[in-house]
Amino acid sequence: KLGGHSSAASMATGGYDVVVVGGGVVGCAAALEAARGPAAPFASQGLRRAPKVLLVEQHALGHSFGSSHGRSRIIRKTYPSEFYTRLMPHAYASWEGVAAGAGVELGTMLRQTGGIDLLPSTSPLVELLTGACERHGLDVERLDEAGALRRFGVQVPPDYCALFQRDSGVLDAAQCCAALVRAGRASGVEVLEGHRASGLFAVAGGEVKQLSRDCSSGAGDASEAGASASLPPASAACGRRLLLRLAMSPTSPAAGAESARERVVATDRVIACPGPWAAPCMRELLGMTRLPSISLQSIAVHFVKRLAGREVGGADVGETAGAACAATPTCAGRGGMPVLIDYADWSGAAVGPGKVARSSGQTPATSVPTPVYMMESIEHPGMVKIACHVGYSVEGAAALTDPAARDRGVPHRDFEDRVAPWLKARTPHLDSSRALHSDTCLYTNTCDEDFIIDDVTSLVGGGAAAGALEPGSVVLACGMSGHGFKLAPLSGRIAAAVALSGERGLGSDARELLSMTATRSEALEPAAGPTFGLRRRLDP
Repeated sequence: KLGGHSSAASMATGGYDVVVVGGGVVGCAAALEAARGPAAPFASQGLRRAPKVLLVEQHALGHSFGSSHGRSRIIRKTYPSEFYTRLMPHAYASWEGVAAGAGVELGTMLRQTGGIDLLPSTSPLVELLTGACERHGLDVERLDEAGALRRFGVQVPPDYCALFQRDSGVLDAAQCCAALVRAGRASGVEVLEGHRASGLFAVAGGEVKQLSRDCSSGAGDASEAGASASLPPASAACGRRLLLRLAMSPTSPAAGAESARERVVATDRVIACPGPWAAPCMRELLGMTRLPSISLQSIAVHFVKRLAGREVGGADVGETAGAACAATPTCAGRGGMPVLIDYADWSGAAVGPGKVARSSGQTPATSVPTPVYMMESIEHPGMVKIACHVGYSVEGAAALTDPAARDRGVPHRDFEDRVAPWLKARTPHLDSSRALHSDTCLYTNTCDEDFIIDDVTSLVGGGAAAGALEPGSVVLACGMSGHGFKLAPLSGRIAAAVALSGERGLGSDARELLSMTATRSEALEPAAGPTFGLRRRLDP
């Protein structure tokens, strides 16, 4: 069990330095990093200790309603992007730190299988990917058609380039989240499950000002930010600058117990990590009137059977990446296949750089090709997980307000129309006749597929808190765009650093990360390059 409850008594005495809202992988990482964070920002308050941190999750930790559940997630260093290629060594090191903090072996969280990037030879992504790898010291092996088929069971089409990199692998998502929670608890993080953040208030000069739209009742007709109805008393702030109202969720493990169904927590900083709940979080809890461009997509995921060698014409097909990575202790080493990313779409159309696909209803986007990805399945041994990096738009007011209410069914004929033809052409060692299991997961995509990790203090309450709160009081981390799990410890570290101190009192690694990701984007020109800042992506 991941969760646990903070007692009402512990929540009533002095409040918290940081409250993290959202217990998905990024929220768990942010809570851990905040608890480990620099104490320097608190020196002016006479505090010489690590920050006191509360992690709040509306459901039970490890729930299946969002984007952090399941078992299998890709981790890789090969990106057709200088920016992410440079970030990835930090990400790998961060997972090692999580394992150490949780007291577990890294091999229980990461299975190193190696990975293949499959690209049309004429694609500009070939030079982008190989160039970034060369500049950052990553060994990339070019595979010929015979070698790719013999060693890995991958059929390389004519005029294609197959690149193998040994560091790629599969993260066990459940084990990773459990390790983050365990390490967080060891660092002093308190956890409160089954409570939804339903109101945010600023406290200044003995007065309380509502920043969120009042959504505590769950009704659709929320009042505007700044309204004075149901304000908590200023005395509840315990000298802190923010009050957070928490309402018990129907899914709370304590929902049937004799306990307060609503409570108010005092804090100086809030880090919101809402995952697929990004839009309602920004609009209702944070009271933002200008929102970044974010789309919510349901990704169809299929699990197919691996065939024995004799079923595909000989036992020498697909020796596995285990042999190629045998010198590495974290390697699966048990017949696992490599991660495969095909940058040519289901249809064979080449993916262009900087493209983000869009879809609607039951028809996936086809005008903008997007990669197909595949990996060994941890949750279904002997199977392979396969999906496309574009899905079906989540539609309907109820589902957009609460993604847990979405239709989780896989669209009819998704496997037959999209997956099976690709499997036949690329992977003869996999059974393309049927999916043994299918499911969906959620992508929360930004317009450019770069994350949002930024200080939004000046935007909450429609700008009402701009003068009342210090920078870093409210930080938003969302829009992980389908490639955020591997970077979660890093994202959590950046979010915690922005909340705790901006650039004051940070170690050199955190300073470098903040410099690279440019989270305070209002100071940057739009053309400054990839950034995790929010303002350049705000809707007009």
